[in-house]
Amino acid sequence: MKTLGSQDFLNKLKQEAQAQAKLEQTRFLPAELDWLTSYIGCHSWQVLLITSGLTSLALEGFRWLL
Repeated sequence: MKTLGSQDFLNKLKQEAQAQAKLEQTRFLPAELDWLTSYIGCHSWQVLLITSGLTSLALEGFRWLL
């Protein structure tokens, strides 16, 4: 396995830091939805459980209609 020299490593690290900085500046959702993302982050299992339950109920309802 080839190892990187210290200069190659520093250049790669600098490129990665620039990419991370660009990602942190770009917002996926608007600031008005920060409350929602915070809630999902704090209660991820509850959100997953509710979402999966509603999805299964909706699929059963559609199956019943057809």
